[in-house]
Amino acid sequence: MRIKKVLSLLLMIVMVTMCFTGCSSTELNYLNLANEVSELKSFKIDGSLDLNMSKEVLEELFGESVYVKNVKVDLTGEVSVDNKYMSIVPKIVIDDVVLSDCEVLMTEKGLFVDREGLVSLVRYVAKVNTVMSDETLNLFEETLNKELGTYAYIQLTDFSDIEIEDANMITEMMEVSEIFEDFSKEILKDFDSNMVTRDGNAYVITMTPENAFSLVKNILSYLEKNIESIYDSVVNILPTFKGTVVEEMFVTESGLEDNAIDFVVEDLTTNKELYVLSLKEGLLEVNKEILDENENIEEVIDFLKGTKVTSSLEKKGNKYIEKDTAVVKVDSKEVVNIVSEIIYTTIDIKAKDYSGITYISIDDFTSLVDRIQYKVNPVEYMEIQYYNYSNSASAELARKEGTETTYFEYRIIEDRIYLPLRKICEYFGEEVYWDNEEHKAYIIRGEEKIDMTGTIINDRTFIKMRDFEKLGYTLDWKDTGTGMYIVDIHKNINK
Repeated sequence: MRIKKVLSLLLMIVMVTMCFTGCSSTELNYLNLANEVSELKSFKIDGSLDLNMSKEVLEELFGESVYVKNVKVDLTGEVSVDNKYMSIVPKIVIDDVVLSDCEVLMTEKGLFVDREGLVSLVRYVAKVNTVMSDETLNLFEETLNKELGTYAYIQLTDFSDIEIEDANMITEMMEVSEIFEDFSKEILKDFDSNMVTRDGNAYVITMTPENAFSLVKNILSYLEKNIESIYDSVVNILPTFKGTVVEEMFVTESGLEDNAIDFVVEDLTTNKELYVLSLKEGLLEVNKEILDENENIEEVIDFLKGTKVTSSLEKKGNKYIEKDTAVVKVDSKEVVNIVSEIIYTTIDIKAKDYSGITYISIDDFTSLVDRIQYKVNPVEYMEIQYYNYSNSASAELARKEGTETTYFEYRIIEDRIYLPLRKICEYFGEEVYWDNEEHKAYIIRGEEKIDMTGTIINDRTFIKMRDFEKLGYTLDWKDTGTGMYIVDIHKNINK
């Protein structure tokens, strides 16, 4: 019974997904042009984006503070797929704050981002999300750059970590996608979504709340009229997926192992009448639900009236020009306005030599940022709340400048609460180190070294709550009587 449900669901998804493309001559021409862009091997990129948001409307809708009103991005770059090389440099301005250029680089070693640009972005985020003064922010940026030393890049992804199996799966999925697209074009050649038009040499897709709803109704109508022929086409194409990730999906979902596709084709052929009936019933149910919800749908369409998204693609010589605009309106109020343009110019790109670049991993960079933020703007007081049936505690942190809420793991061992040493101490601006030979952590204060023996859990040191008093902290533990416990920690020492 499970495999029948899986197959029915899969068939429905396949059919509906194919219909979203549409296969009129205009739509096919657009798809062919889009495929040309996706298959470019060596090209230059020039682009821009202008994003405007209504702070007042967004805050009214979601009840959350909105910190950004305008973002402008100009980018230039070059890509050589065969050489596994990409260098793209966005120039970002956020509400008149100009960030440093932040190169995004891809080499055979992985994906990287320029250190100066990322530090500039981190500083901006820290300014928006905290109340740190400009003086403290300057100290934060200065200290971060000093700690980074000679590292020029931050490595976002290490390609050597990607398993061969993962790479093969990606290749297979791309091959399946190509087969699937050709199949879609063939069986949907009579379907027109009416969403792609011509404007001179450009192909334009336009989406509004009104035509989105019309598209859904057209899809359902097309499926009802052609469900048997589409079903037969699906059955005929399935053998081409043998040995691909599609067959692996059947193996996973149905429990089949050998000759999964053959079994599925035989099952679909033998039980065609049953499956087609099931699909027709599903379509009737969807139509009924739409009819029942028609009034609500009309209200939504009216609520979003004026919302419009367009995307155009045009080829001029060796250039491909993509333009996108989006205006989102809610109850006649404009919420978001986006205008972007990207030009792909096909030219021969020679990869530069980046074999000698110096870099730090993104995980190490993130840890460094957190540690330095608390070093320049340390916590002076902390209130921890925990329950004895959970391993996660929340904490209100009163920093030198500003406050925040955070979460961390803790443990209860033999009725004693153990807190993570590094996490707590770095909140208070302490320097925490690990002695691999002695297999224990310690704190450095100037010339003083303070050993902190604790319990190692998942490669992290947890110490008894009262052991923080050895560092000169003041602790106060309270039982609220509601199952929640409160620990107050004050740092009242002079370093």
